Amino acid sequence: MNYIRQSETTRQRIDSLQALRALAFLGIFFSHADFFISWPKLGVSIFYVMSGFLMTYRYENVELVESFKNNLCFSLKKIKKLYPLHIITMILVILIHLASVLGGGISIGEIIALLVQIALNVTLLQTWVPNSSFNVSLNGVAWYLSVTLFLYFMFPWIKKVIEQTTIIKLSIICGIILCLEIVTCILFIFVYGIDSPVYVWFMYCFPVFRMGDFFIGCVLKRLFFESNVRSIGMLEATIFEVLAVVITVFVFHWLEIEPDSIVLQALHNRTTIYIPLALIWVLLFAASKGLITTVLSNKLMVFIGNISAYAFLIHYVITTFTSRLLSYLNVSVNGWNRVLLVFAELVVTILLSMIYKLFHEKFLSR
Repeated sequence: MNYIRQSETTRQRIDSLQALRALAFLGIFFSHADFFISWPKLGVSIFYVMSGFLMTYRYENVELVESFKNNLCFSLKKIKKLYPLHIITMILVILIHLASVLGGGISIGEIIALLVQIALNVTLLQTWVPNSSFNVSLNGVAWYLSVTLFLYFMFPWIKKVIEQTTIIKLSIICGIILCLEIVTCILFIFVYGIDSPVYVWFMYCFPVFRMGDFFIGCVLKRLFFESNVRSIGMLEATIFEVLAVVITVFVFHWLEIEPDSIVLQALHNRTTIYIPLALIWVLLFAASKGLITTVLSNKLMVFIGNISAYAFLIHYVITTFTSRLLSYLNVSVNGWNRVLLVFAELVVTILLSMIYKLFHEKFLSR
């Protein structure tokens, strides 16, 4: 593998971050399961910030050879564990869709659109298309994998910048990135309008826009290991964690208030405001010194975090199938029945994720 000059080193897994990964997944899962509480946008930002943090941590002592071809090989290698599952879940969603429209028939235009969706999803290029009929098509959550492929492609270059720049300059760059996101959102709102599908795509699914989360996560790794964060005591850490909860709740409440200016509308985009929150929580869980992170970093959460990559792709198939089935049967599920249904969907998702993990380890990884 000529894109790596030094062999990849095995670094100790940070279990507390796996627990945070589980929390991020649950926030997204609850949203797609139509639960009464969820935090999908924060969950996505946590995934990307944490990914940057862990990639920089894992490849700190590995020299990557940067070039278009080498970067592409590196990114494909990084996602190969998830790609077969991506194809499997895509096919299942297609079958669910075809079964639901079988009675009414399907037009030539719909067949052509479906073939384009399949082509884009197979090549993981769907998030480069500013149209929700394509960028979140089929197994809708696969847009995350499409963006991740691009971020992994960019990582060798990002890693080089991180290593050659002082932490002060990197912090300034992070601030500039957040400001640029807001400015570009203002421009998109001015041109397309706040409810435009193009604007929604740009601020949430566009791979270049999402590079902000990832880059800031890479910088966070350096900040974490070059600061005194890991040396704070349990009482101090717990106070910081409580403050983080208060700040998170406050921001969520603030985002529910209708913005009355274009700047506030831009600040209400689905990414920028969540990045600092994700940064705070990744930092606190990486340290895992306070009471909240210690309690949440239990074996069950770590276990869910370890299979969350599989569960992320699988859960949308489960929730989509359940929703279509209930709609076909004309059944409405509310109250405690909704709680039980969501719990059942979660259990099925976890079981299928475990099965795929075992299948991959026994057959595909060979």
